[in-house]
Amino acid sequence: MAGRTIGGLRPDIIVFAKSAEKAGSRLARRIGQADAALLHHRLLTRTLRHLRRGGLHVSVAIGGDAPDFADIAQRAGADVLVLPQDDSGRRLSRVLRVKKNGAILIDSNAPGLDAVLVRYAARVLGLYDIVIGPNWSGGIYLIALRSPYHAFRIFDGVRWNTPHMLQDLLARIPKHWIVGLLPVLAEASDGAGLREASEDHVPSRRRSSSLGLIVMKR
Repeated sequence: MAGRTIGGLRPDIIVFAKSAEKAGSRLARRIGQADAALLHHRLLTRTLRHLRRGGLHVSVAIGGDAPDFADIAQRAGADVLVLPQDDSGRRLSRVLRVKKNGAILIDSNAPGLDAVLVRYAARVLGLYDIVIGPNWSGGIYLIALRSPYHAFRIFDGVRWNTPHMLQDLLARIPKHWIVGLLPVLAEASDGAGLREASEDHVPSRRRSSSLGLIVMKR
């Protein structure tokens, strides 16, 4: 289901949930596989709650072997997209191939993410071809695309769930695109992110700067 009209666009908002088996290798090494899986459940629950409180309707993309994530999504009033097990790039591409309007893809692994930031990304999307939310470790917590149907190939070859994600994605974006970067957030595998993940609210210290985009000149 498409989201509400924001800034003249009606972007679909999709939150990608990691299965217990893919709860983040760096996070699992830090706190153990079982605790990492529980933390991702908590982060997904909290992300959906904050987005719903902000008046945003979202879909949750899950793997077919993770019914527990479907339960979390349904309790939050979100739609559920069941995807085949695959690497992250192909999962993103599967979703984008059927999107004609703008799309905002979200990783629930950023404890500082809230509806204010997602609304801001949607509002400025009419001025940019792509808006990216980076995290401190070189990864990405948000990708907003103005024309997603034509953009799925930019994900080919990106080294997902590594410190090279942002670098790889920027290298694959067409040269004529206008790129905007959102404020940097911590992710759950960082020390600061783990502390934030233990809090029920979105911490006020979550961002590297106030809301505003950096325009990439390439």
